[in-house]
Amino acid sequence: MAQDSDIFNVVANRLSPKPGRILVASPTLRDMYFTKAVVLITEHNDNGTVGYILNKYSGVNIDSVIDDFPVKDIKLYLGGPVGQDMLNFIHNAGNLIDDATPIGNGLYWGGNLDKVKELMGKKILLPEHIKFFVGYSGWENSQLITELTERHWAVSKVGNADILLTDNCDYKSEIKRMGEGFKLWQNFPEDPVMN
Repeated sequence: MAQDSDIFNVVANRLSPKPGRILVASPTLRDMYFTKAVVLITEHNDNGTVGYILNKYSGVNIDSVIDDFPVKDIKLYLGGPVGQDMLNFIHNAGNLIDDATPIGNGLYWGGNLDKVKELMGKKILLPEHIKFFVGYSGWENSQLITELTERHWAVSKVGNADILLTDNCDYKSEIKRMGEGFKLWQNFPEDPVMN
């Protein structure tokens, strides 16, 4: 069944949201989680949308939440405001991790955490191949489409096929990559009240 995202494509001449694509927040969106957010979409269907904020470091590392984690100093990111008691991850380990869901661009979502720990302990899965999140970002059935239509977000393709190699997806770089149509977003002042 087609999503209402076709409405936004006509209005903004942009991409439809789908797994493996990125949501880039409008510079006018002011929210504890979503100000200057770059969100990887992992699920988008008639039930809603799920994604993870790629550029919001929580200030703690994974070994501070999982005592027996075999690798130290892997950053834990704030995935979003929903399910703050949940640990989530994206990776490029494919079928090495049981129950992982492919999301496109060589990326996978979730899977068996014990298998992750085993593979990381054996150095088969390296820190640059996985990104951990506390919480996630979620939108109900047509909520994201409404927010897209209201221009709170823009949809973009993943710029770097392996977004796991970077500490942060740079917000300004993502906007610049989206082209001339987003020049106003590129030049938007940090504090519009001061202008």
